[in-house]
Amino acid sequence: MKWKERVGIFIPAYQASKTIEDTLGLIPVDVWEGVEEVFVQDNHSDDDTYGRVIAFRESHGVDNLRVVRHSANHGYGGSLKRAFAYAVQQGFDVMVEFHADGQHPPDRIRELVKMVSEGGCDMAQASRVDRRAGGMPLYKLVGNSLLNRIEEFAFGYGLREYHSGFHAYRCASIERIPYTKCSNTYIITAEVFSMLKMYGLRVGEIEIPTYYGPEVSSCPPGASVRYGIQVVRLLSEYYLARSGVFRHPRFRLFPSVDSTGGRREDTSD
Repeated sequence: MKWKERVGIFIPAYQASKTIEDTLGLIPVDVWEGVEEVFVQDNHSDDDTYGRVIAFRESHGVDNLRVVRHSANHGYGGSLKRAFAYAVQQGFDVMVEFHADGQHPPDRIRELVKMVSEGGCDMAQASRVDRRAGGMPLYKLVGNSLLNRIEEFAFGYGLREYHSGFHAYRCASIERIPYTKCSNTYIITAEVFSMLKMYGLRVGEIEIPTYYGPEVSSCPPGASVRYGIQVVRLLSEYYLARSGVFRHPRFRLFPSVDSTGGRREDTSD
């Protein structure tokens, strides 16, 4: 039975040939039947990610599974921006995003969609709990916890974390924000949070267990440190934009806050 709203599920995939079929297989039957489309973007993998998706579609007879293979690696952010554009172009009401490595439980998709379609959220996130018990590396746990505290102080959404890859987005709300100004890296998640906050849009949360198996992708310590520095830099730009001191291009089209606390549209170039 189809859901009332048109829902598309986006799965970014890179070097995911070992996990993608299992991940697709975890999507409940009623979700397959209810969504308009599950679309996988193979971000120029050099393994058989693309072929494994085709094999799953043929073996399971799911006609609403679509896969594209990028001619170049556009980065996680680049893939997500393309997914946003595609979801808006297709007229989806809600776009769900989760990763191909089996880290997220697809049976929670219904809850995320409901928070957007019925709960009034512009974005709903599945936040990981018990991260250490779930196998998250210690260096990543420490860095993740520190960044979460900083971002909660900045954005105040009351979330358990700000670095999950399991979301549902209201496409009409995503269309409002200049997501094309976001980067092509993993920092896009923090950028989207900052944009949603600048527009006063609502974010909700459900909690999910953490799973870090040997096949789950994870950034090495050096990349994690660089990511942390990028997040702190973004938050500095966010505060400067809110205060009116300096506006990075990603913030220039957002509402300004005047001295009385009121909001006005910023039309500067």
